Amino acid sequence: MILRISKLTVRGQPLQPIKKKTMNKYAHTGTPLDTPIAVELIIELFQGKAHIQTKVIKDTVSQRHRDQGGLPAKDEWQITLALDALKALLFADNPNRGYWNFASIDTMITRVEYFRTRLTRQTSESRLA
Repeated sequence: MILRISKLTVRGQPLQPIKKKTMNKYAHTGTPLDTPIAVELIIELFQGKAHIQTKVIKDTVSQRHRDQGGLPAKDEWQITLALDALKALLFADNPNRGYWNFASIDTMITRVEYFRTRLTRQTSESRLA
């Protein structure tokens, strides 16, 4: 038995092939650049890179967001706040003023798993006490 895709239906409607363009649609189209979006873009663009100037990060993140259909940030601090958040999570550091180093995605995942394990252990120990 040969199943043809043209015969498949979903809720009575014929199944349409997925267009590649819709699969890659930017999730933040029409949205002003804010801190969580900046965090996503910084990780996407700079993971594993070292000695990147703050100005380069700000310009690149802002440009990428606009190129994909996003709106400019409402204030200039969104990317700075994103960098501070990444530093607090140990995903980035700035050993020299104006320059940043970023952990690789594997290191970021390892750190998340480590903290998740510690929090789970602390929670279970506090229940026993």
